[in-house]
Amino acid sequence: MDHSIVDLRTVPFDRLIAFYEKNGFGSANWYRQKLAPPHQSGKLLGSVCVDNSSGDILGAYLGLDQPLLCNPALKAVQSIDTLISPQARGGALMRQIGESFYRELADRGYDCVYGLPTRRSEPLRERALGWNKSRATYRYLVPLPVPLLKLAHLAFLLLLRPETSSLRKEPGLDAQARAFSQQAGYICHDQRDLFFVAYRRGAFAKIGLVRSRRHRGWLDRFRTMCRLASLCGGWFLLTYATEDSETAQLFSSFSLRKWALNFSGRLLGADSKFSFGETSFEFLEFDTFGLT
Repeated sequence: MDHSIVDLRTVPFDRLIAFYEKNGFGSANWYRQKLAPPHQSGKLLGSVCVDNSSGDILGAYLGLDQPLLCNPALKAVQSIDTLISPQARGGALMRQIGESFYRELADRGYDCVYGLPTRRSEPLRERALGWNKSRATYRYLVPLPVPLLKLAHLAFLLLLRPETSSLRKEPGLDAQARAFSQQAGYICHDQRDLFFVAYRRGAFAKIGLVRSRRHRGWLDRFRTMCRLASLCGGWFLLTYATEDSETAQLFSSFSLRKWALNFSGRLLGADSKFSFGETSFEFLEFDTFGLT
C-alpha cells in the first residue's frame, strides 16, 4: 500500500475527527471534545498516515505536550491515542507511524514520550515501539462516604486544636497544578498546610494530587482525609498514583487499592532505556489527559 506519513498539523481537523469516528470507539462529538482544546492550543502533536492514491487516512498517532510534575525539566509528550484503520491492521504500519512521530519529536527537542497503555496495547508498545515499563499505578477508593467524613471533620474541629505546621512548597509543581486547575470544574486548594487539585465526576470527588504537612500517625492522616472530603464534596474520594507517592501514602490506610495500569514509555535520544530517576508519579487529572 503506497502511503505517506505526515505531520498532524497538515491534516484538516475535521478529517481527523471523521477518521476517529469511523474507526474508533467513540462518537464524533466525544472525539471533538477530547481533541479540540489541545488542538486549538497547539499542545496536540502527532503523525498521520495517508493513502497516496485515495487520500484516506490509514492511521494516526497522537500525543500531548504535557510535562511531568515529577521532572518538569524534561520536555515530555504524553502518548494519548493511536488508531489504525481495519484494512491497514496486521502489518508494520503502527511501527512506521510511531517511529516517524518519535523522530519528529526528537528533532524538536523533546526528551521522552510516556503514557499508561492498556493491557492490550502494552505488549505492542514494548515490542514494536521500544517502550519500557517504569512502575505500576493503582486506584485508591475510600469506601467511607464523604458525608460521614465531613461529620468526622466537624468533630475534629470541635475536639482538637488547629494545626500550625506548614507544608514544604514546590514552586514548579504549584504553578503547573494551578494552571491546569483553571479549567472549568476543577478545584485548586492552596493553603498553608494543604495543597491539592480535584474535580468532580458523578459520585466521585477525584483527587488529582495532594501535598500536606508531615503526619504523625494514621489518626493525623485520617484528619487530613476528612478535611479533603469537606472541601471536595461528592460521595466518595478517589485517586490514582504509584504506591510510593505522597498522594498514595495519604490514601493507602483508608482505601480499597486496585492495580490500574503501568506507567511506561521511552526516551527519544540514543539511549532508549526508560528511567526518569524519580521514585513516584502522580496525576492531576486521569479521565483523559493531565498525566504527570
